[in-house]
Order: sequence, then structure tokens, then C-alpha cells
Amino acid sequence: MATQGVDMLQTYAWGVLVTGWPPEFLAEVTEEMFNALYGIGCAGAVAAMVAYDPLDPAPWQFGNLCEETNSYGFRPITAICPVACGCRETHALLCPATC
Repeated sequence: MATQGVDMLQTYAWGVLVTGWPPEFLAEVTEEMFNALYGIGCAGAVAAMVAYDPLDPAPWQFGNLCEETNSYGFRPITAICPVACGCRETHALLCPATC
């Protein structure tokens, strides 16, 4: 998940940390995101996001982070997971020009 030597997930996590949300919440978000993306990869993490049900937030409570409008207003992860987020079809915000 690196582009030109920059770890996109680390950069994304740093961006989440400066959003102003309470530190405990941000620690939970970044831990879950790292566990999902490094543990089951983009395809698995995005599948969990797409299956997200706000009435039953387990196992993923932060909504679909492939979408520009997600539960907490986080920046989409399309730059980190362009294929799993469907960038070729959607050309969504922050999708890379090429994969």
C-alpha cells in the first residue's frame, strides 16, 4: 500500500488523527482499520464495509470508507484500496488515475 515510497495507510491514519475527534475514538478507528487492511486486505475490509448495517455495526462500525460520504466524514480510502473500492468503475474522489 505504498505509492512512490509513501505508505498510504500510514498517511491516511495520520490524517485521521488530526481530524479533531476524541483520541480514544481515533485510536479505535486506526486500530480497526490497520487490523482489517493488514489482516484481511483491501478486498476483505471493503466487503465488511459494504455489508455494514448501522443497526448492527459489528464487525465494522465506520461505514463504507470507499464512499465520499461515510458515517464519520472520513476521507475515502480509495487511494489505499483503488481496486477493492471499484475506482475503475466509479472514478470516485481520491481514486488514482491509474492502478
